[in-house]
Amino acid sequence: MRLTAFVPVLWLAGVLGLLAAAGWERGTGDVAEAGSKPVAVAEGRVAATTANATKPTKLWRGKKGVRYERSYRICSVFTVKEVARELGVPARRKQAALAHANAWYDPPFRQAAYRGCLDAFRGRPPALG
Repeated sequence: MRLTAFVPVLWLAGVLGLLAAAGWERGTGDVAEAGSKPVAVAEGRVAATTANATKPTKLWRGKKGVRYERSYRICSVFTVKEVARELGVPARRKQAALAHANAWYDPPFRQAAYRGCLDAFRGRPPALG
């Protein structure tokens, strides 16, 4: 049997793998519907849904939302100790987040960057609108 007979089977397996990775389940007609229950991480534990996690106090949108998200991603990758050591401040969440915001962002965006970094250090879900 020739190898070209397996190409459609491999293609179908790849498509199904991508759909499964995106959250698609059999019996649902919509990929977005299947992934409508986001999971949040809070203080090292996984909460069942974001409704069970600590709710954010403010949603960030627009340019401030971009800075919030960027800061959230950076601070979720690094530990508090790593950020504090790099910026020369004590290894405390609030001080490290404030130093990060002051070092990398302009004054109009520092509050959003500070909250993004602090939320990441605390393990809260992102507060984007």
